[in-house]
Amino acid sequence: MSDKLFIGIDVAKDWIDIAFLGRPGAVRVTQTEAAIAAWLAGLDPTEVGLVAFEPTGGYERQLAECLRQRGVAFARVHPNEITAFRTRRGVKAKIAPSPSGQNWPRGDRSPSMKPRIKLTLPRHGGSSRSDQGSVQGGNAEQAANK
Repeated sequence: MSDKLFIGIDVAKDWIDIAFLGRPGAVRVTQTEAAIAAWLAGLDPTEVGLVAFEPTGGYERQLAECLRQRGVAFARVHPNEITAFRTRRGVKAKIAPSPSGQNWPRGDRSPSMKPRIKLTLPRHGGSSRSDQGSVQGGNAEQAANK
């Protein structure tokens, strides 16, 4: 899994800020289906381990649908779980500035301290049932690899 891309996205009403684990900086993309699809067209879904973002009042739905259509595994991570994770890691405040002017938590990536996330894998087959399930963070990488 170390050769896979892990992507964090900050969702806003008019844009999304995209950051890749291990790469400096971030990319800002307009929050439109066409712009998100154009960004995703440059990604190989087999090279992406997981895309994670917070549910943001419904603004994330368009992003989730584009990721689903492209076959990219993603997780909606609840803000309370991010706060709890940050607290367990001993980080008292968000300290790393992002391009959107907001801040992101930092800390090492200990597998024993991963937050609980909701993982969505690409659908295979014609099932109309939801393919979402609650997965412990340590298993999300394994599930995304399947």
